Amino acid sequence: MSLRAPPFFFTAAPLHLGGDSLIFEKTLGFLNSVTRAVMVALILCMSLVLLLQITSRFVVFMPLSWSQELLQYLNMWLVFLGAAVAVKEGAHIKIDLMVERFPVGVKKGFRILSSAVSAALVSFIAYQAFVLVGKTMDKTTGSFPLPVAYFYMSLLAGCCLMVLNYFFLIYAELRPPKEKGA
Repeated sequence: MSLRAPPFFFTAAPLHLGGDSLIFEKTLGFLNSVTRAVMVALILCMSLVLLLQITSRFVVFMPLSWSQELLQYLNMWLVFLGAAVAVKEGAHIKIDLMVERFPVGVKKGFRILSSAVSAALVSFIAYQAFVLVGKTMDKTTGSFPLPVAYFYMSLLAGCCLMVLNYFFLIYAELRPPKEKGA
């Protein structure tokens, strides 16, 4: 089993593939950077709402009715966006005990197959999330006035970013290695 700690939040080195993939690489890098920034903003917002809830409950003795629900929804956004970043970083759990015993070419094939199957599964989940968002656009929660669909969009956004990152991983495996000094 191969478990590695994810690198520091903003220090992931970009994977350079060459001129023809430069636009896709830069766009995906920009999306992943924006995702990380949004995640930081979500954590700060969650901390502020939690502090506000604690203050209102124990100092003012008037708890906020909406804070717990908002924290849950912000956490949903954080989890699904974080899952997308984890795909790019290779930080998801993987069991590669048997794969490591194969030659390099077979390992590469397994990585491609794993990314393709993962992309297909996440694409299916994204489609189902899209349907769910459409069905819940006119529904609101008990204590929060926004449509529930805004919160289910976290699943859709995270899955779409995961699919893009999986496609990039597949493309990176299929590209020939870059020559040194070129």
